[in-house]
Amino acid sequence: MRTSDDSIQHYKVTFALDHDSFFRKACAECGLEYKIEADPADLQWNLGSPVSRCTKAMRSNDDNDDEPHKETCPYCGATSPSNDNHTEEFMRYGRIIIEREAMAPLINQFLSDMDRMFSQFNNSSFIKLTTSGSGFVPPIRPIIGPEPNDMRRIKLLCCNKTIKTLEHWASTIFCPYCATKLILL
Repeated sequence: MRTSDDSIQHYKVTFALDHDSFFRKACAECGLEYKIEADPADLQWNLGSPVSRCTKAMRSNDDNDDEPHKETCPYCGATSPSNDNHTEEFMRYGRIIIEREAMAPLINQFLSDMDRMFSQFNNSSFIKLTTSGSGFVPPIRPIIGPEPNDMRRIKLLCCNKTIKTLEHWASTIFCPYCATKLILL
C-alpha cells in the first residue's frame, strides 16, 4: 500500500522472520549467514539503508549523505555498512518490491503524461504521433519465506542481545553490534 504526504511516500513491506523472531543476514566479506533479533530499532537501520540507497538514486536533489550504520560479521570480524550484509534472496525481493511499488507507478505516470502531451500533435497535418502498448507492467508481487528456524542461539553479554550463528561454528565470534571478540563456551 502506498500513501503520500507531500513528497514523502510510505510503503508497507513484509519480510520473513524465523519462529524466534530473528532476521537472516549474510556477511559481505565471507558470505556466511547469521541472524539478528527482530528488534524494531535494529531493523529500522538494517532495512532503512537499502531503501534509502535506492530512493537516493531516484532523487537527484538529495544532498543528505547520512553515515550508514556499521555491522560486524560474527565469523570473520569484517565491519561493513549494514545494508551490505543482506542475503541475496532478500536483496532480490527488495529490488522487485521497489520496482513494483515505486518505479512502476512513476513510469506509467510518465508514459501517460507523454501520451497526453503528444496527443496535441495528432490534430496537426504535419506531425502524426502514435503510441502503442499498455505501459509498464510491474513484476508479480514476490512472496518471501517462510524463514527456517535454524542456527544456534548465542546471548551476547557485551550488548545484552541475542544472535544466531551456524550450528557447527565452534570458534570465536564477533558481536555484530559492537565488534567485541567473544569466545564460545
